[in-house]
Amino acid sequence: MTAKTRRDPPTAATRAAQELDLGGGSSISYLPGHFAADQADEWFKALDSSLPWERPEIFVRGRRSLQPRETFYIADPGLKPLKYSGHAPAYHIWDDFPVLQAIRDAVCEAVPGYAFNSCLINRYADGDSSVAWHSDAEKLFGIAPTIASLSLGTSRDFLVRRKVRSKRASAEVDSAHGTKRTKREKVSAVDVISSRGETQDEKELGEETSKFSFYLGNGDVLLMRGNMQRDWEHAVPKRKAVKGTRLSLTFRTVLEPS
Repeated sequence: MTAKTRRDPPTAATRAAQELDLGGGSSISYLPGHFAADQADEWFKALDSSLPWERPEIFVRGRRSLQPRETFYIADPGLKPLKYSGHAPAYHIWDDFPVLQAIRDAVCEAVPGYAFNSCLINRYADGDSSVAWHSDAEKLFGIAPTIASLSLGTSRDFLVRRKVRSKRASAEVDSAHGTKRTKREKVSAVDVISSRGETQDEKELGEETSKFSFYLGNGDVLLMRGNMQRDWEHAVPKRKAVKGTRLSLTFRTVLEPS
């Protein structure tokens, strides 16, 4: 069952952080319109026009194909390089991009208690740009990474769904992480969050809700915590009607030195 979203602009009443407890140690914090439109627009224009974007070939499901979006990677000096889908993005450092340093500081203030040392930016040029279902489970981020994403530019759907595993695979994963789960994880009594403040209570959604949709807009912040990358996956699907460009800045903490 899917928790659907609305597409209304955020109001003063809906800008506060909203929490979604997915059970099993997984949770999402959503801050709609956290950054004002003029600030978000300024950041978007500065990054979209100046970053050296890459669009590499990647290896997915046994074949190579052109990545359906552009990317840019930045991190503290001396960290282990990021690699995914057979690709190692060019490694940039904060001192060369002061605007990204300022954005990182602002995001860390928005989600106190976290100090991110890397950022992968995805550029979705239009509705044909996308990212398929996946989890950010690279070893250099640890077994339970916290990922903060900032959306700039055109609004896009961001989907989250529970992973489907065999009983044996689930037991192996739980053993590796030292955790136990019930046969049926139940969504917390905390309301399920839409992208613009609308909520649906647990009774309406039922216990087997396994898919959520956020319509992330300009200046929105979304935080994935705990076992999200172990138990859930996310995607930005193609949307033919979308004409504008979106930047998704995903801030993470690399735990392994080079």
